[in-house]
Amino acid sequence: MRARVGIIDIGSNSIKALVAERGPGRFGLEIVHEHTLEVRISKGISRENPSLAEDRIQAGIRAVEELWRECVGLGAGDNIRIVATSAVRSAGNGVRFMEGIAEATGCMAEILSGEEEAEGIALGVRTDPAIGDIYDNFTVFDLGGGSLELIRFERGEVRFRTSLPLGSVRLTERFFSQPELPLPAEEQEALAGHVRASIEAGAVDPRPPLIGCSGGLAALRHCLAEAGVEDDTDTAMVFKRSTIEGLKERVNSQPIAERISRSLIPAARADIFPAALLTFSVVMELAGAVELIHSFHNLRYGLAWSLLRSPRT
Repeated sequence: MRARVGIIDIGSNSIKALVAERGPGRFGLEIVHEHTLEVRISKGISRENPSLAEDRIQAGIRAVEELWRECVGLGAGDNIRIVATSAVRSAGNGVRFMEGIAEATGCMAEILSGEEEAEGIALGVRTDPAIGDIYDNFTVFDLGGGSLELIRFERGEVRFRTSLPLGSVRLTERFFSQPELPLPAEEQEALAGHVRASIEAGAVDPRPPLIGCSGGLAALRHCLAEAGVEDDTDTAMVFKRSTIEGLKERVNSQPIAERISRSLIPAARADIFPAALLTFSVVMELAGAVELIHSFHNLRYGLAWSLLRSPRT
């Protein structure tokens, strides 16, 4: 059996595992296994002094242990890397959470810096054959629950990268007083204005083509698939700006029950999906883009490729 590695990515909304082998080409990966557990550890992340709730810590440890056992059972062995991103990075008790994971699995867990996260995402996108072999100049964005990463590629190399505290959970908690209800126009405008100002003040000027790695875009694919739009879930998919704008207008005017039943949004993301749609809209506006491309090849793909290149055993 070829060498295998396992990556467990502890995000704000979900915890995901990937087991992979080297594939053909410079950045080729062969995916053996993927599994996502919806465990929102980031509740309360927008507070002035954020910390992880005890029940979220315990749920997170249980989820990581389950995924770690899967990776071991599939032959990743000692080549398993467990990483956490924005929610844990900003939490006052994040280190204690990671210590609990290490105790449960025997595997040291790491909190990535914003710079490390953006670098991993950039490398992950390069492993997507629909992108890495086609585009030289493009902008990548990854919207999570706690942060928004923006990476600008020029001539196939990373030129600028930044991590901004603009995740969909963070924005929902800060700007929407009642996220389960139809959202007032003034709250939507305040959120969009904050995202716009933050990106404009940042280090990355988004320009098309836009490549998105967001879980919110995966949820959007789910909505369209449930509505009968054909989707090859293993490949990149193009979204028109008009599609995102139309869905934003409809979803943000609905109470949460209708978002789930009528717009077919996954229940686990129905409260934060409006913030994601507003953020997508602003990023496309600032880039002057009429479409964006969604890729599944994000942080964990980049970390898997790096670990395969330099295994621990």
